[in-house]
Amino acid sequence: MWILNWLPDFVFHLMLLVGVIAIGASFVLSFIPFVSQYKLPIQVAGIILTVLAVWYEGGIAKDAEYKARIAEMELKISRSETAAAEANTKLAEQILKEQARIKDITETNKKRLQELAGQLNQQCTVNQGVIDVLNNAAMNRKEKTK
Repeated sequence: MWILNWLPDFVFHLMLLVGVIAIGASFVLSFIPFVSQYKLPIQVAGIILTVLAVWYEGGIAKDAEYKARIAEMELKISRSETAAAEANTKLAEQILKEQARIKDITETNKKRLQELAGQLNQQCTVNQGVIDVLNNAAMNRKEKTK
């Protein structure tokens, strides 16, 4: 319905008004000789104008409905974008905290391993403390101090 974008809405309102007036005039003024002579063409033109105008009025109403729906969806999109930005900020903060926690655990385990490195004996047996530190390091946990 490209014509809805080309013509203003009042044209279709006016078409409806003229069509209804033409239909009414053809029935009411049929007693006047000039109008009674053209009664049928006035009725046909009035009916055609009325039908076309009602058709386009429906198109105007549907267009308004679509525009309202589009505005509603744009509002939802803007709200979602705002919520997503907030969620991304919170997620970034959590990631930084987790990275700092992992770095702290890694540093603690490295220091503990360096302390226990001298405890290897001549038979190449490993102290249970070293095994515990390595297990904790693999699980990203701090060693429990005794």
